[in-house]
Amino acid sequence: MGLTQKQRHAIDTLQASLKDALFISEGEEPFQTVHISTTNTGTTGATVAPTTTAAASFPTEQEFRTLLHTTDLLPSFQSLQEAQDDQDEDSNNTCERSSDLHSILSKSNPGSDKIAQALHTIFGDSSSSEVATAASDNNNKRKTNDKVMLYRIADPSSSTRVHIWILGWVDGDLIGLHTVSIES
Repeated sequence: MGLTQKQRHAIDTLQASLKDALFISEGEEPFQTVHISTTNTGTTGATVAPTTTAAASFPTEQEFRTLLHTTDLLPSFQSLQEAQDDQDEDSNNTCERSSDLHSILSKSNPGSDKIAQALHTIFGDSSSSEVATAASDNNNKRKTNDKVMLYRIADPSSSTRVHIWILGWVDGDLIGLHTVSIES
């Protein structure tokens, strides 16, 4: 199944924003555009389809791990799914979900202003461009974005790599960015 016109436009807009953009952690990592089809996944399509409440429509941490597993987005995450099946919910901390985009839109990340503008263009939420401003002003409460979700998953094959996805819904599929944070 091909991309819709809106999905193509979203990917092109994100791709254009990535020129000279880097995520800074203990290393410098580039961003990549990502398209996760929720319609071809069979078992997870119904559980992650968007609803009218934006924040509630995003996959839970477990659903996101399952989605990564079923789409073979990162083969090393197959072992993560198997390990998750053996753990109870309280002991699992390998996946985090947040609508706080501060870590991505921080002024310390080259190109964050272009990424914020692209997110605003695609998802139409004014808070995207305000997150970086609010984060630099300690007197303001940090703003979050309910149209874009950030997922962090520790790579089971490495003790220092954490995969980060910034995703929003475009025509029933998740579209956004992926990068890696190097953390010790």
